[in-house]
Amino acid sequence: MRKTLQLTKVLLAVRSFSYYRQNPKEFLKAIGFIVLILFSLSGLFSMNVVFYKNLFLALKQVNLESTVLALGAVNTVLIILALGVITILSGYYYDGAEYLLALSLKGRELLGAKILVNYFYHLPIAVLFFGIPAGVYGYFGGEGFYYWVTAFLNLFLLPILPLTLVFIVFVLIFRSFSFARKKDLLMYVGGIIGLGAAILIQKFSNTVQMAEKNPGMLVAKFSDPNLINLKLYKIYLPALLTVKSLTGEDVTIKAFSLGANIILSLGLLALGLYTLGRAYEKSLKVGAEGGGGRRRVKGELTFTPKPVFTSNLLREIRLMNREPVYFLNGPLVIIIIPFVFGISFYFQGITGLSEIKKLLGNKAFENYLLAGLLSLGVFLAAATNITSTAISREAKELYYLKSLPVSEKTWLLGKLAHGYVFGIIASLFAVGGAFLLKISGLKALFILPAVLLSALPVLAAGLLLDLKRPYLNWDHPQKAFKQNLNATVGIFFPFMQIGLYWLFFLKFKLSFWPCTVGFVGLSFLIGLGVLFYTLKDAQSSFLKLEV
Repeated sequence: MRKTLQLTKVLLAVRSFSYYRQNPKEFLKAIGFIVLILFSLSGLFSMNVVFYKNLFLALKQVNLESTVLALGAVNTVLIILALGVITILSGYYYDGAEYLLALSLKGRELLGAKILVNYFYHLPIAVLFFGIPAGVYGYFGGEGFYYWVTAFLNLFLLPILPLTLVFIVFVLIFRSFSFARKKDLLMYVGGIIGLGAAILIQKFSNTVQMAEKNPGMLVAKFSDPNLINLKLYKIYLPALLTVKSLTGEDVTIKAFSLGANIILSLGLLALGLYTLGRAYEKSLKVGAEGGGGRRRVKGELTFTPKPVFTSNLLREIRLMNREPVYFLNGPLVIIIIPFVFGISFYFQGITGLSEIKKLLGNKAFENYLLAGLLSLGVFLAAATNITSTAISREAKELYYLKSLPVSEKTWLLGKLAHGYVFGIIASLFAVGGAFLLKISGLKALFILPAVLLSALPVLAAGLLLDLKRPYLNWDHPQKAFKQNLNATVGIFFPFMQIGLYWLFFLKFKLSFWPCTVGFVGLSFLIGLGVLFYTLKDAQSSFLKLEV
């Protein structure tokens, strides 16, 4: 147990207060990070408070207020299961597992540390999705001290069982199937599941909005015994025990339910650690050795030469996909943002889309819509951060690249072309949106070249900035992306560029087509200027790159 806690402390990067006292900058960074997290969750917090308050007051009139706790417990488990699958998939293996496996650590200690780390990651989810309904029930129901203590204990118990079950399933899968040893595949699967979790959150948000408009709907919907959440509540024993320990008049039943919940949650955790610890250790060894089964190649291996530029472009695309953290935090944005818009339209019903189509008869509105789609396309094309981190991601390969008979200009043009590959995909999403809204064909097709030409200055500026000020001294690929200030170029530059476009379009009331064509042409000319300067300075800047 002691080794498990020590390893957990290392994985969570927990530092003593004396460390922060000696390093005030680190202390300020930690405080800023905490404030940022709280600010990010503040919207979801207030949304939950409003929803469960309205739900409690509505159901109290028909003596079904305990449904608030049942829904809170079930929703918490479902969300932890969904997010747990993502985080456990992406973090199943240890970084530097070969070193940990050489230490005197048992399999159950390695597995226990991983479960504990994920437990602390998901505890805020329990606070948001169970702590709030429990707090609403206790405050508006006038509950006493015993209720609050029991609710606090149940809050800490809820994440244990779903996370343990996810780990049990994955350990068995990773030991039984060779495809599960492919780390990249697991990251992508986790990303797809993450999109599913986004759908659930969007659906919950839509339910909150409906509840504010029609409180009577809450009673009809959440008093229905056929509601899937309430069916799961009756099946999932820990949720049932949680509610039993918080409601009713019999203190004995409450105490028994709490005790049974503690034994069930901690007992299954202990059982999983002792029975699957060895299997988890073996799966780590296979992963550290790069397992995945032997591959047999039939026939002679041949090498087909390709043009230098094509080979360079293909290498760039493979480099971006080699570390899934690059793809999931960069190019995937051009898929996620249209996906979120589509989900919003879906849950708001077809009526919202129909209203937009009715307004398309107004030429001015159609122009506004085209301008919006063009702006979205430019933002998506540039926000992938491919070019603004292109040099930084090469840190471990610089020695080899400098020895290749490839000119610096060809090398940089391959990186720019890589950015344009995803820029084309982004522009196609914008064109697809135009066709979906029944905008005339020629106007919709205009978006494609307009986006590609307008994206050049941001893509070229990102490449120049990362060539001049790369972030090369990183010890994990994720840091080349997430700790690289150059990545902000893909966020702020498009906003500035699009903001100037809308300023001239709205503030100075310029006609749509002259304003748009001028914006596209000027953007392209500026982009060409930045690109020519980058290529001119490529050789001298490349020679200065050192890790």
